[in-house]
Amino acid sequence: MRPMNIGGWGENVRLAGESAAVHASIIGVTPGYLPLLFRGMVAGRNVTSADINSGGKVAVISEDLARRLGGQSVLGRMLEFSEGPPGEKLRQFEIVGIAPVIAATSMKERLMRYGCRLRRTVRNSR
Repeated sequence: MRPMNIGGWGENVRLAGESAAVHASIIGVTPGYLPLLFRGMVAGRNVTSADINSGGKVAVISEDLARRLGGQSVLGRMLEFSEGPPGEKLRQFEIVGIAPVIAATSMKERLMRYGCRLRRTVRNSR
């Protein structure tokens, strides 16, 4: 599976109520993170400040992970970590968005391209 993020950790996840789990890369983000990488969602919405301020348990998943879990029909369903501390309820998050797949290096590449253009512009203006 191609990662949607840079950094984070790996975790087995599944749709709540189902037994089949898949491995996914996990990263916590703020509302401004995903718009830096692409213009629009495949389906649903991005994480919002209201989600964060209210302690909302929401998730935006990659298009690859959505396909592995059942396609766009996963939107609105609960995603859960398949393992947790003994005796505790598994952590669950509502899938509110499906994001396009991006390469793990795309943020670095975009910053490098932007930085190179910016340096050229500054040099040419002197």
